[in-house]
Amino acid sequence: MCSSDLANAELRYDLRRLVDRSREVVRNTPLGRQAVRLYCDNVAGPTGIILQAKLTKGGRSTGLVDDVRNDKLEDAWQEWGQADNCTVHGTLTWADVQQLVVQDWFTNGEVLIRFVRGVGKFGFQLELLRSEEHTSELQSPCNLVCRLLLEKK
Repeated sequence: MCSSDLANAELRYDLRRLVDRSREVVRNTPLGRQAVRLYCDNVAGPTGIILQAKLTKGGRSTGLVDDVRNDKLEDAWQEWGQADNCTVHGTLTWADVQQLVVQDWFTNGEVLIRFVRGVGKFGFQLELLRSEEHTSELQSPCNLVCRLLLEKK
């Protein structure tokens, strides 16, 4: 058995406790809060990922930048990133979503996002789901721990 197999075997039974401890440290200690803040600042930054379109006229080989289409695409991206367009609840901007995703990844080791199609001005919105409320662990036949999303209807 290799060392990664041993680590996975140990985590199989203690993963829930490990995640609970991580959440407790982040919520209740200044060092935990500072660690998350620094991680978010360095991964997502204050503005998050920003689109910079580089479409060209007549294909890639021409090298002629299509400023008109690039500006339209970047404007649409920026508009989609506003709170009323980005998320189904209309409360988070694209930068907010990125901050929460990075924070949850750091704290919980996982992030759950539902891609909702056919809604909103752009026909696409995101719904962030709290992992502690929606997941369950199952043992698979090949000894892998599967994390499954349980949808509330």
